[in-house]
Amino acid sequence: MASAYRKDIDGLRAVAVLAVIFFHAWPHGVTSGFVGVDVFFVISGFLIGGIIFRDVRARKFSFTHFYARRARRILPALFGVVIVFCLFGCFVLDTAEMKELATSSGTALLGISNIKFFLRNEYFDSSSTLLPMLMTWSLGVEEQFYLLFPLLMYGIARWQPAKVAKCLLVIGVLSFICCLWMTLHTPQAAFFLLPARIWELGAGAWLAVRMATAPKQAPRLQQWSGMLGLAMVAASIFLFDAQTNFPGYAALLPVLGTMMLLYAKDSYINRSILSAEGLVFIGKISYSCYLWHWPLMAFARKIAIGEPSDHVMAIIVILSLVAGYISWRFIEQPFRTNNVSDRRTVRYYALALVAMLAFTAELKFMDGWPTRVPAAAKSIEDTIALGRGNCLVLFDVSTLDPSEACNPTQGPAHAVALVGDSHASALGPGLQEVARDHHVRLIQLTKSSCMPFLDISPYETAHPERTEKCTAFMHAALDRITQDDSITTVVVAAAWSKGPEAMYETSTGKRMREKEAIDYGLPPLLDKIRRSGKRVIVVEDVPSFAFSPNRQATGSVFPLRHWIMQRISPFPEMIAGKVDRRSPMLIAGSPEVTARIRTIAQTTAGVHYLEVRRQLCDADTCRFMQDDTLLYVDGSHLSVVGSTSIDWSGAGIK
Repeated sequence: MASAYRKDIDGLRAVAVLAVIFFHAWPHGVTSGFVGVDVFFVISGFLIGGIIFRDVRARKFSFTHFYARRARRILPALFGVVIVFCLFGCFVLDTAEMKELATSSGTALLGISNIKFFLRNEYFDSSSTLLPMLMTWSLGVEEQFYLLFPLLMYGIARWQPAKVAKCLLVIGVLSFICCLWMTLHTPQAAFFLLPARIWELGAGAWLAVRMATAPKQAPRLQQWSGMLGLAMVAASIFLFDAQTNFPGYAALLPVLGTMMLLYAKDSYINRSILSAEGLVFIGKISYSCYLWHWPLMAFARKIAIGEPSDHVMAIIVILSLVAGYISWRFIEQPFRTNNVSDRRTVRYYALALVAMLAFTAELKFMDGWPTRVPAAAKSIEDTIALGRGNCLVLFDVSTLDPSEACNPTQGPAHAVALVGDSHASALGPGLQEVARDHHVRLIQLTKSSCMPFLDISPYETAHPERTEKCTAFMHAALDRITQDDSITTVVVAAAWSKGPEAMYETSTGKRMREKEAIDYGLPPLLDKIRRSGKRVIVVEDVPSFAFSPNRQATGSVFPLRHWIMQRISPFPEMIAGKVDRRSPMLIAGSPEVTARIRTIAQTTAGVHYLEVRRQLCDADTCRFMQDDTLLYVDGSHLSVVGSTSIDWSGAGIK
């Protein structure tokens, strides 16, 4: 027997989608609106699990019917979003951006975008806000779950009908244990991949089975369950942030809260609050709203100079709701209510999916359709393609780069060593030319986000393992420097100021803030290098910008993108290629940190301090372009051209 429609579930969907949309628009206000996805997972498991259980118990379950319903529900709106934004991208994206959009669209259509984003991106990283299809990671989790779950549910319900709830409970507990372990050791995988999320969908399915087989509960229990469930879901939307170990134990709050609300179908909360017409309407269009809101925000952030204002984001939120309604009314509804048979539905959608995949694949393998791109944009892309140096060891590696190009053992008798983080690595191409001119080798010992400090490294809650790897790398770099008599000069560089909230951890587990960490780790490192008889050059950090210079430069050469950029950027008056030194678009960094680095360098015997900021800035502005050529590949890293523009003559390289 079919389950009766519940208006309160659509109301709960509205709470979930609004939490997600508001979080993506204003992450500093709705700090953990991302839990709306967890609410969706539980609702989805509850509805789909209930449908499968009831159909199997009534001996009318059909895999063809199940997947036909899933295709009608998911694919039409997804097809529409992919087509619209790929076509829009043709007018505003360079070839690299277009290829990324085509790739992520293809993986979204295949239901594996969560795997793609796990391998290449971080959900809470600022660069992820520019990926138009990032929101499809949750669809990937659900689609993978529903490839496996019907088989499992059918088998259990058909052969051991009395044990369905127990089996689901065991599977959920095992998944939750897996989730806890992955959250601690591989948090990226825990967030994006199915094994750590099965328990959330399974929790909804378990509840559906229990409610279908257990006697009706007391009204008073439902009242308390509704109130407590709403309080838990509401609290979870604001209690966490990007630093929370999530999902892990934290996900219990929205998951259990959602289960309580689904259980309390006859409570006042469900009948009056969640069944309010406005919430129910938004709940009905929630899927389309979810699909549309993120690409709109991602394109706005990609095109704007700086973060779009709250006013712009509010307009995008409204546009998301309007687009969601249009998609629901004219795409979702017609395709969900057609009278085509299930077999034909599966066949037609399979063919449509192949056509859509061919469309996205063509865009990707055409290298982003370069013939549509203005010549000026191609020049910018060529600069970006050169990168910022090729000798940067990545996060999860603790050993030195053994390649001859980065750690040369052949050639001139003397060598210069470059040690530090990605900002140091970006200086590498220019320093390589200087070394070649002075007939010395350049040994590059650089690692992502790894400060040139002794026995203390940056600490990230989401990636605690990186601290140990950074410390091990820096010890290996110092051993390489101090034990090699051919190294006569050591260049030490980094993004010295990471902000007052940056946390560092010592090799003994003590944590401290930035200023204390500098005093703890930099002097001992310089002293150890100096005692090995080397000359040391400490390099001032380059200016950083609160926007992406390459995206600003690209935006100036696409007419439609430039038109949008002028209207949604918070600082459209910015001088092309330069930023006023008083503008918030220029990141000044911490003057105290800069002064402290200078003082340590200038008061340590045998250490020279090289100022580079004045080479890129005059009294009024700081440059990110020179004669239409990009000096930066992003907001803080020099391009190869920018690196070679640095004057090292005052450093005494020899």
